[in-house]
Amino acid sequence: MFIMSTIADGPYWPSALEPLLYPVGCSFYRPFSYQQDYVDAVLLDVFKDPKQLSAFLNDEHRNRGVFGMRMRGKTTEGEENSDKYLKTFIPLRWVKLTNVRILDSVQLSLTLGEYIGLKDKKFQPVSLEPFIDFSKPETMLMIEISGETMKSLSSTVEPPDGLWRRLADDESLSLKARENFRGSNVLRLTRVTERGSTTPLTPTALEPTRKDQLYGFSLRTEKVYDFELDYNRIYGPGESQDPFLYDYKFGGPGAHFEVSRETLRTTGNYRTETLWVQPKVAQPASVLLEWDGVKRTDKSPIGDPKSDKIMPLRVPVISVAHFWTRSRIIDGLGALLSAMFLALFLYLAYQTASGAPQPGSPPNSASVMPILLALGAIFAGLFGGFIKDFIKGRS
Repeated sequence: MFIMSTIADGPYWPSALEPLLYPVGCSFYRPFSYQQDYVDAVLLDVFKDPKQLSAFLNDEHRNRGVFGMRMRGKTTEGEENSDKYLKTFIPLRWVKLTNVRILDSVQLSLTLGEYIGLKDKKFQPVSLEPFIDFSKPETMLMIEISGETMKSLSSTVEPPDGLWRRLADDESLSLKARENFRGSNVLRLTRVTERGSTTPLTPTALEPTRKDQLYGFSLRTEKVYDFELDYNRIYGPGESQDPFLYDYKFGGPGAHFEVSRETLRTTGNYRTETLWVQPKVAQPASVLLEWDGVKRTDKSPIGDPKSDKIMPLRVPVISVAHFWTRSRIIDGLGALLSAMFLALFLYLAYQTASGAPQPGSPPNSASVMPILLALGAIFAGLFGGFIKDFIKGRS
């Protein structure tokens, strides 16, 4: 088992929020990037060896991790107060690696599992002292640990009640971390269902031939899908709240998808909205459906997660052709009729060529045969075109 973390009171604190925005089984839309000295040396050696890496990814015990937060103990003024926070890990969610690439940095692709529950409405801190030597400077963000360490943690499919508020006021977080999270806007995908169904779609491997598997939602053309979205603003109890300055806007790829609303207006601190999405055309590979925060006072600028405190949403999907589309039905009927007429004219040509003339009827094989063969050739060409479109589908 391993833990991987981000520094909640550092400059990349939005990375603590983004993995919380997707349903269980979905891939995080981008790899987590660590410098090599952020990863425990033993794990790093495993990741650098292809055979060991393959064995690790297929080992259900070793390749089971917890994503969460560490802190450097920053106060709101940027001063160090590391004794209280430095040795603590705040678990947020179970994860599983799908691929690791070693470039200048370590690129970790992962799928998201269940959320770590709260205990008495508070985070469940884990001490890192048994795993990290704090007698010297350290930069560890990913280490292997004993499975017993996380055995007592409870899990939930949905975010635990009160999660967003705890990010603003839980005292297990440093003052700077709480300040970072306060006022942040998050948009979370709750579920995807086909219109008319109550059964949520399950994330699946979108491109099975890819080495770094991406898990998301397979959407069929000519079908309509409901995307249930929750948005929240992170505030502690009794805090004054700033006016709403941002909305969420669908950023595409608009040429490939129809959406019921391009703009999701934020009109409260929390709300659940349902938007429908329909793929226009089938695509050969996966794409990301993107929702970004946009300023109401500007026409185009996209909100920055760090300075504007509005988190983007990136949902991996693939559009596949619905097999029995209207065009495929027409092609199938065209192929069937063409085959019937082709067989008829070939039969008549055969009968004309081999049959003896009936008494009293003029010989006609010389004049009729070319016509029958020409008609047969026409319907053979029509059959070939229709059957090709039926098998491949029209784009």
